[in-house]
Amino acid sequence: MELEGAYQFGDESFRGGIDQDIQAGFVSAVLGYTWNDVAWTPGLKGVYWYGTGDDDPTDGDNNTVSTLYPLGHAHGGIIDNLNGQNLIDYSLQGSVKPSSKLTVVNAVHWFDKAESSDPIYNVAGAPFPNPTAPGSSANDLGTEVDIVATYQASKNLQLQAGYAWFFYGDAVTADPAITRGDAEFFYFMSTLKF
Repeated sequence: MELEGAYQFGDESFRGGIDQDIQAGFVSAVLGYTWNDVAWTPGLKGVYWYGTGDDDPTDGDNNTVSTLYPLGHAHGGIIDNLNGQNLIDYSLQGSVKPSSKLTVVNAVHWFDKAESSDPIYNVAGAPFPNPTAPGSSANDLGTEVDIVATYQASKNLQLQAGYAWFFYGDAVTADPAITRGDAEFFYFMSTLKF
């Protein structure tokens, strides 16, 4: 079990020259179990992330958490589509080890906006160009499905391949100005230690 949280407070005046009070934060929780005495050593875990958003961008308070150094794919899916700002991520993840050298992980993420009135933030922390249609209360950002296989070929060589699908929700597709289609992503990498 893992539980983390942070609270941010203070004031800023660099965004548009407007003084704003900062009241923001996040909570992250991971709960899982690995069956070490069963063939293939299956594991299952649930991951939850809540990063605050701003419920009223005009009130002089900034309630959107600043993730500072986001590590998107470690928690929020390997496609690195979203930042932890104004974000709720519910995830269910499973893993198996068919052999001592091969590990396969499958994860499903369901993403929502924490606050409808706050923008959607990409992995770099910038708002999407047209975050949501004016007046829309849609919070469903979408669903991501990930599959990652890691093969430890030797003590010094590791091979990894991953595939991800992202299916956008109403918070993105409700705006006719956004012509963003669903996303797919494949990667292969090798790590050589010497």
